[in-house]
Amino acid sequence: MNAREQTTEEGWRERAQPLALAWQRAVTGGAYTPLAQSEIQARFEELTNEALAVMMAPSHVPATELHARARGVGEQLVTLRLSSPEVLERTLSVLADRLPPVSALEGELLAGRLALFLSGLAGGFAQAARAVVLTEQEAIHQAYALALQGAQSALAAERDRLARANEALNAEVAERIRAEASLGRQAAHLAHLHK
Repeated sequence: MNAREQTTEEGWRERAQPLALAWQRAVTGGAYTPLAQSEIQARFEELTNEALAVMMAPSHVPATELHARARGVGEQLVTLRLSSPEVLERTLSVLADRLPPVSALEGELLAGRLALFLSGLAGGFAQAARAVVLTEQEAIHQAYALALQGAQSALAAERDRLARANEALNAEVAERIRAEASLGRQAAHLAHLHK
């Protein structure tokens, strides 16, 4: 790294904390996340440092590696439970405005570095958000299937209970009919004897 690159990188590193704070404020205003404020701040500082590392990476670092790292930043936003479309919009807006412009990078040092980073971030965000939705859908499906199975089991148990109660009632009715018939025969026999 030559002196100019080192100075440029140091300048952007000094701006990391204000950038992290601006980014955090832009996306967490009104959003719920289960983390403490200090932890959220620390996570945004980590994300900002990763963003700057991607932006300021030497030209020999493969674009595929930088793109993968940018996707990781997007995925981390979703991990923080910041997965609404507004979070992505605000993230892209803040970072497009505040990340190092291409002119701060060495000449032809990937004129598309910012585009590469932002597209990777958006792709990682979308993929992670989709995974969350699919996981939640699967959990809902599993809960539904479990509830349905429970309801079917309860219905079968109730049906069996009613069938047993019906059998017992039928047996009782049959016994009463037999008893009444027996009493009728005895009454007829006694009536015949009294004549």
